Amino acid sequence: ANHVEFQQRLLSRQGSVPKDHATHVTGTLIASGINAPAKGMAPAAEAFTYHFGNDEAVMTALAKSDESSLLFS
Repeated sequence: ANHVEFQQRLLSRQGSVPKDHATHVTGTLIASGINAPAKGMAPAAEAFTYHFGNDEAVMTALAKSDESSLLFS
């Protein structure tokens, strides 16, 4: 999403169209704090977006066997 709080740190991996709820949740996580009350929990982090179809198989394929490479909820 092209949002001032994300500063090019929200990267679409599957051409996803921005959704209000997903943008709000991502802002809670990574908003940079240009608007101070909106600062996220990890304001310097990057986030990646994926289409929700077939998500379990996609996330499994992205994860490494030591489980240290991917955090999602």
